Formats: sequence, C-alpha cells, structure tokens
Amino acid sequence: MNLEIANKLVELRKKNGYSQEELAEKLGLSRQAVSKWERAESSPDTDNLIVLARLYNVSLDDLLSTSASNEEIKEDNILKESIDTKDNEEVSMTKKQITIVSVVTSAIIFIGLIIYIILGFNFERVWIWGWSLMLMGPFAGSILEAVFKKHPKYVALPLLCVFIYMVCCVYLSAWHIAWVVFLLIPVYYSFCNIFNKD
Repeated sequence: MNLEIANKLVELRKKNGYSQEELAEKLGLSRQAVSKWERAESSPDTDNLIVLARLYNVSLDDLLSTSASNEEIKEDNILKESIDTKDNEEVSMTKKQITIVSVVTSAIIFIGLIIYIILGFNFERVWIWGWSLMLMGPFAGSILEAVFKKHPKYVALPLLCVFIYMVCCVYLSAWHIAWVVFLLIPVYYSFCNIFNKD
C-alpha cells in the first residue's frame, strides 16, 4: 500500500476517535490487520475500503487519493508502457521472421535426412552417427532466432555439441574424452548472461 494512504488511514481513524482495537472490532478484523494497513504492510480489500469510507463519512476517491497529480501518474504509466514495449520488442519476432526460421529449420532437417539415407547405404558407419545431421536444422533455426532477437542466448548450442560428440566418438573413437565438448554449454550460456547484463 502507498505510505501516504496508510498515513491518511491513521489520520482518519484518530480524527474519528477510534483506537486500532475499536476499528478492528467494527470491521470484524484483528487489531494486527488494521496495524498492517497503517504501516503500509498490507492493503484493505475492496469491501473494507467501502466500510471505512462510510465509517469516516468520506468518498472512496478521498480515501484513496494521493498528492501525486494526474499528470505525474500519466507520465509514470507512459514510461512503464514504453519500457514494457521495449522489452517485448527485444524478445519477439515478426510473423515473417518466424516463417523464415521454420522454413530454414524444416529444409535443413529434410536435407539432413536425405544425406543420412544416401550416406547410410554407402558407408555403414554413417548409420551410427548420421541421425545427428537432423539436429543441424533446429541448430540453424536457433542461430536465425538469435539474430532476429539480437541475443546469443537463443542459439541452441547443445544440439551442436551432440553432433560434434557423435562425430568424434565414431570417427576418432574418442568416447572417453569427447564428452568434454558438453562443458562448452555452461560456459557459453554464462557468457550470454554477462552479455545480457551489458
């Protein structure tokens, strides 16, 4: 609750000659509830505001009005709206951009599937790791998304790490060490958080 309104509640209570206990009894509440209102720790609900206005013989507008002018309130609201709009612009994409990401992702997955099938019939080892070619579609889509949203955190680095891991394991027989590539993931996203703060 606004501190100014809380002070007004104290002033009106004293002006009308009520103690916190007496007011709480009239409202059917605990003294602690009234005390919290007057310390701006909580707010009375709508029903209690109406009862308070009647009890003090004031309008709800008078009870809830503050010294802030209407112009100041409007300026605050306009500032909040502009900040919200800016935040939304940073993370949203247009329909055209979403379509581009979807088409590129689908095309690369389709091409990866064809390459996987062709290479699989010609090179036996490709059946083991070739399925990971399909991960390159979503990975490319995530790069486009990061470009459109202007932030590197949208790049799906784990997909690339899986692909690199599979290739290293099959062709270099590096099962025991290839897992190190996954350590890039927390490092990369930590960098993205630093970039976000800047």
